[in-house]
Amino acid sequence: MARQTNIKLRRSATAGSIPTTSNLDLGELALNTYDGKIYAKTTEGSLDSIIQVGSSTDTYHKIRKGNTITITVTVATKTASHPHHGSGSSSAYFLNGIESPHFHMVPGNTYKFDQADSSNSGHPLRFYYEADKTTGYTTGVTTSGTPGNAGAHTTIAPTDATPMVLHYQCSAHGYMGGRSDYATRNFTGFDTDDLTEGSTNLYFTNARARSAISVSGDLSYNSSTGVISFTETTAATTRALISVTDAGGDGSLAYNNSTGVITYTGPSASEVRAHISAGTGVTVSNGAISIGQAVATSSNVTFADLAATGNVVVTGNLTVNGTQTTLNTATLSVEDLNITVGKAATTSAATDGAGLTFGAWSSGTIPTFTWDHANQRFAANYSVAANLVGNVTGNVSGSAGTVTSISSHDVGDLGNVSSTAASSGQVLKWNGSAWAPAADLSGAANQNLFETIAVSGQSDIVADGVTDTLTFAAGSNITLTTNASTDTITIAASGGGSALTIQEEGSSLSTAGSTLNFVGAGVTASGTGATKTITIPGTGTVSEAFKTIAV
Repeated sequence: MARQTNIKLRRSATAGSIPTTSNLDLGELALNTYDGKIYAKTTEGSLDSIIQVGSSTDTYHKIRKGNTITITVTVATKTASHPHHGSGSSSAYFLNGIESPHFHMVPGNTYKFDQADSSNSGHPLRFYYEADKTTGYTTGVTTSGTPGNAGAHTTIAPTDATPMVLHYQCSAHGYMGGRSDYATRNFTGFDTDDLTEGSTNLYFTNARARSAISVSGDLSYNSSTGVISFTETTAATTRALISVTDAGGDGSLAYNNSTGVITYTGPSASEVRAHISAGTGVTVSNGAISIGQAVATSSNVTFADLAATGNVVVTGNLTVNGTQTTLNTATLSVEDLNITVGKAATTSAATDGAGLTFGAWSSGTIPTFTWDHANQRFAANYSVAANLVGNVTGNVSGSAGTVTSISSHDVGDLGNVSSTAASSGQVLKWNGSAWAPAADLSGAANQNLFETIAVSGQSDIVADGVTDTLTFAAGSNITLTTNASTDTITIAASGGGSALTIQEEGSSLSTAGSTLNFVGAGVTASGTGATKTITIPGTGTVSEAFKTIAV
C-alpha cells in the first residue's frame, strides 16, 4: 500500500453538504462539522463515488429528525453494480453520484429528490410497494415540475405509518431505481410469501388441518379426504336425534320423530292479508284488491286517465268509447283497405253528413268532404282541384263546366252526371243543369277531327282554339256551294271561257287570252280535225319558249 505523505482535509459547516467526486482526490477526506460526518472518495471499477466513512457503499444514514435532505438525481447507463442489472431499462438513477443505492430513511425527516438535471428528462421518480411497480405509494409523496427542468423534484416525508420498504422507480421505464427502508412496523404490502416458515408457527395446509381432527361415537372421519360420516343402526334412533325449532312469526314448523316428517304450516289468511299493503289508487279490504274500483274475476277494468310514455301494443281488439279521439302523430298508417265512417248507422239516411273535416282552426271556413244523402253525392265546401281526372274544375254552385258531386260510376263519369249512363261512342254535353249524352255529337266517326290542314306549297292551317272556324274562300272563276244536309262543299269553275288555241307565230297572231303562240325559226303547225301538230326543228335557235300564256 502506498503511503500518502500529506493528508489533505476538506471541511464544511453547512447542513447536508456532501462533497462531489470532483472535490476530492483518492485518499482525501472531507469533514462536515455541522453534521459530524466524514466522507471519502472511492472507486468501484470505473465508477467514482463519495461514501460516508464507516458505512458501506450501498447505504446512506441520516439520523437527525426534522431536516430536509436534498438528493441530487441524475440518469446514466446501468452498470453491473445496479441491483436490477439485466432487467428493464438500460438506464439507471444515480443519487448523489451513486448508482441506485439502498437508502435508510428516518421518519420525521423530509427527503427531496432533485430532478432538475437535464438527464432526468422523461424519467419521473415515484415510489412503489414492489420493484415491478405493481402498486404505487403516494402517502406523504409530493411532486413538482417536469423532470429535466429547473425546480423539478419528488419529495417523501416518511412517518411511522410508512411501509418498511419502498422502491423508487421511474414511472415510465422499468427497474431504473433501487429501494429504501424506513425502520417502521407497517407491514402493508408484506405477506407470507416474504416469510420462511418456522418450526412451531406453521402455515395452514389441508393435510395438517385434517390430521388435527378426530371424531367419536357414531361419527367416522377420513383424514385423507377430510370427510366426516354419520352412521346409525336404526331409523328410530336417527329420528330421535333430530329436532326443529319454531322461531315464531307467521306459519309454524313441527317435527314428528316417529315418522321423521318435518311439517311447515303456512300463515293463515289473516296473516297473509296483514302483509299486503296498497299504493296510490289501490285499496285492500279483507283480501280484496281494488284499483280505483271494485274488480272481480270477470270485470272490465276502467281507468279515468291512462298515460304511457313508451310504445303501446294491443294484440287484441281496441275499443274506444267517448265523444272525441285525438291522435297526435305526424303520420297515420292504416293497414285496412277500407275505413268505415258512421258504422252505427242503421239506414242510408243516417250517414248523411258523414265525411272528412280538414283542420280545426278558429277563423275561416274549415274544409269538409261529406256525403250528401238527399242528392246521392259527395259534397265539398271548397272547389275541387283543377288537376282532377280530365282537368275538370268545379265548385259547389253547379255552374256549367264544374264538378259538384261524384256518382257511383267510374272515373270517366266524374261530374254531376245524370243517372242515364252514356252509350258507347257518345260524348257528354252540359245541358244547363247536368251532364248528359249529346245527340248531335253521337257517333264515333264524328269524333275523328283534324287539328292541322296542310296545303301544298303554302303554310299549314292549324286550329288554335276550341271555337276556331275553317273558312273556304272562292277565287276568280271559282264557285263554292254547300249542302248542309249532306255536309258537302262543292268547288266548281264559273263562266264559259273559250278553248285553248295553240299555234305557231307564222300562222296567225292572236291576242286572245286562250291562245298559246310558239315562235322561232322553222316552227310550223299542221294537222286537220282533232289532230294538230307543232313542229320545232332540231337545229337553230329558239329565241323564246313561250311568247304569251293567257288564260
